[in-house]
Amino acid sequence: MSIIGSLRKTIDSCIEAVKDDKYLKIALIILLFAFFLGYSMRFFDFTKSPIMGEIGVIYPIHQEAFPYYMGGIAIQSDMAGSSRYDRISESPIDFLYVMRNNVISAVLLVGTGVLLGIPTVVFTFLVGLSAGASIAEVLEFAGLIVALKTIFLLTTYVIAVALSASIGIEVGSAIIRYFKDNRFEIDRKIYDKAIAVIIIVVINIILQYVLLVM
Repeated sequence: MSIIGSLRKTIDSCIEAVKDDKYLKIALIILLFAFFLGYSMRFFDFTKSPIMGEIGVIYPIHQEAFPYYMGGIAIQSDMAGSSRYDRISESPIDFLYVMRNNVISAVLLVGTGVLLGIPTVVFTFLVGLSAGASIAEVLEFAGLIVALKTIFLLTTYVIAVALSASIGIEVGSAIIRYFKDNRFEIDRKIYDKAIAVIIIVVINIILQYVLLVM
């Protein structure tokens, strides 16, 4: 019970940390605007495929759902059976593939914050743009079950992206203030957000693997 209580306390503190967070709001505005733009472009056939959909790390869920509704992905067979491969690196879409894409997404969003947060903003926009175009394709071609699973996983993925982006933007803002005032200050709540990101990324890895890969 103590472990459950401790975990619940950690989750509650993480939720409190992100309430009224201006950096999280900025990240969500960028992400949702780009998502709407990407969805509209794909829905009205302005683009014929998800934007940057070939790059799994931008939006890994699309690559994982793709084999369920399109026949364009290569199927590699061996003595143990068949394995799905993504269309750019020909690495198998397995647990390591899912883990790599989710971890790298979070690391890029947070880590590029040291470059004044500019790459974080750009990457957040690209994630939203690609995710919007991807979900439009899933809704158009996939069956109901796959569509529902992908929408659910999109929600958890967006939470992780928004939190990671908010950390990167906050770090960038702190560096800009340092250049102005020669004083580096950052809210301690950023550590709670970092914990929340780690928890959600782990949950995303498990859910994406179980629901779309297994």
